[in-house]
Amino acid sequence: MSDAARASVWSPAAAKMDQIKDLYLTAEAIGEDALGQNFDLVSDRQRQLIREYFNEIGTGRADSHDAAS
Repeated sequence: MSDAARASVWSPAAAKMDQIKDLYLTAEAIGEDALGQNFDLVSDRQRQLIREYFNEIGTGRADSHDAAS
């Protein structure tokens, strides 16, 4: 597989990982008190981004975990 093809395959997953990192940086920046007040919202967003990340890379692990819950 060429480098260009490999980059196009991984770009969506890399973009999703960047969103996860941004969420963590934002959570750190707002501070512990604000994070505690918005924990459910941040936690839901984290789960959503991680699920989307695994869907992007094609493993389906996030979906199988949700089905088991």
